[in-house]
Amino acid sequence: MMAKTAWRVILFAGIAVLGFAAGIRYVQWRFPRSSAVQATPSGSQPVATPPAPGGYSLFLVALGDNGDAGKMIGCGDSLVRVGTPATNVTDALNALLAIRTPFYGQSGLDTALSQSTLAVIDASPARVDLTGQFMLGGECDNPRAEEQINATVHQFPGYEKTPVFVNGKALHDALSLK
Repeated sequence: MMAKTAWRVILFAGIAVLGFAAGIRYVQWRFPRSSAVQATPSGSQPVATPPAPGGYSLFLVALGDNGDAGKMIGCGDSLVRVGTPATNVTDALNALLAIRTPFYGQSGLDTALSQSTLAVIDASPARVDLTGQFMLGGECDNPRAEEQINATVHQFPGYEKTPVFVNGKALHDALSLK
């Protein structure tokens, strides 16, 4: 009787360990860590690393750091590169627009676009067309959104000066508060 109980305890413990390990692997697969942004302790600046050669980036925002982490943009923020496996403009924009939380992982980086309902219609070197609605949190989010979209598009060869349109309006005009 005692051996039977011990056997059950050992079997149950083994199954629990295997289940736990499978759960960890699922979380690692489902929510991979970006190799381009290192997690930072609360209150410190995010650290971005450039993408691998030939790799491309999403551009996110370091709030209120006055250009310390990247290119200075409106409201005292910085535009920061975050590597992505995207190999073309459409995939990079789709990845940027798919982020549905204001803060990107544990990086401390923000996206002004998390509540927007934008989608890519066409992305050619002559013109990038998006459709949908901006849902922004105030006047500081307008330059953040504009810089995030433009930087994501303009990093690609042949797209350095490509204009971006939203619902047929130039991006800047679509974001205008007037």
